[in-house]
Amino acid sequence: MATNLSRESIEAAISESDRVGADKFLLDYGRRGLTGPILRHEGQALDAIAVVTYARQQSVDEKDPLPEEIDLRDDIIKPLRRAGFVVREHPSAKPRFWWVNQDKTREEFEADFMWSPLTRKDGTSTPNYEFMSETSPGDLVVSYWASNLQGYGFVTNEPEVTPKPAYREAETWATIGWYVQVEFEPFESPFTPKDHIASIGPLLAEKNAPLQKDGRGREFYLTEISEDLASLLLKLGGVTWSSAEASTSKDEPEKVRASYRPDELLDDQHQSDLMKNKAPLEVKQLANARRGQGRFKRNLQAIEKVCRITGTKKIRHLIASHIQPWRLSNDHQKLDGNNGLLLAPHADHLFNYGWISFESDGTMLCSKHLSKEVLDKWSIPHTKNVGAFNDNQAAYLEFHRKYIYKG
Repeated sequence: MATNLSRESIEAAISESDRVGADKFLLDYGRRGLTGPILRHEGQALDAIAVVTYARQQSVDEKDPLPEEIDLRDDIIKPLRRAGFVVREHPSAKPRFWWVNQDKTREEFEADFMWSPLTRKDGTSTPNYEFMSETSPGDLVVSYWASNLQGYGFVTNEPEVTPKPAYREAETWATIGWYVQVEFEPFESPFTPKDHIASIGPLLAEKNAPLQKDGRGREFYLTEISEDLASLLLKLGGVTWSSAEASTSKDEPEKVRASYRPDELLDDQHQSDLMKNKAPLEVKQLANARRGQGRFKRNLQAIEKVCRITGTKKIRHLIASHIQPWRLSNDHQKLDGNNGLLLAPHADHLFNYGWISFESDGTMLCSKHLSKEVLDKWSIPHTKNVGAFNDNQAAYLEFHRKYIYKG
């Protein structure tokens, strides 16, 4: 059975890691030869076993150390998630697919988010709440209510813990819970899964399936579904989506489109790999380029002077954004000024996630999955030419259109 840990004891472990340094903290409290799950907290990636080992020593209720034989889920992952911390069991570059039942929480669809308590009323875990902490930017979610699948969306941020929304009064025991931001869009053709159970049924998992065998919905919040089922549901909803085709393609570059998503943990891992067999100055230059700083930004400013979308000229208010993502670039491309644009923060978000792109002649492209309301609220015209790009920039933009842009 999973052990309860206080949030305070876990925060104390994180503070201790900050104080002594991650390497010494891992040496003192980690398990030699055993690589644990990763705890994500405020941009940091910490060994979850080391965090729990320290936290148990600080907790009033836990005087004894972790047992020699660790059950990673019961002893490490569940206690951390119940306390409201994001834990990644194994980093994955591929998106995951989810079904959310918003029958009682339809406000979330309009407001672009999901929310659930951390635990049940009795303090125990449930997979359907734990799943909230497993979502990652780029994951796809389909939304179900009133016996219909109503729409879909993409997760845009890492999960975080927030106070309970006012409409969740039924969960009287919960004051905080998991908050996941999702950009939802209604289906062109909402549909009743029960009417399509002959094709949906064979794709339902044996465990935690969102539907009963007769097509009626189950009474839980969030569950994971397969990519095949997600692709079928999108097709039934009138959405053309090519990720399933791309992920099975034998053409290696096509796999990039299916698998790439902005993700700090994957960037962290890539940066860690870069540090091997490179001089410290070279590592620093490449790491600075990841943040849009240093040599990359100077190279970019020699080519680009303003945000092409907003016209903003003040460099302090602009982000040096890679066209071909930093993680997917070689060392030269990471520092190449032609592989970048100066963008206002909201424009950077749209470009980085593939909601917009550009033709070589400067024509701005807007994904059909991007809500026009977003463009209107941000004062971005639906059609715009931002000026032609040079030949080197055009090559990077071709990559962006082919592998990052959502189309």
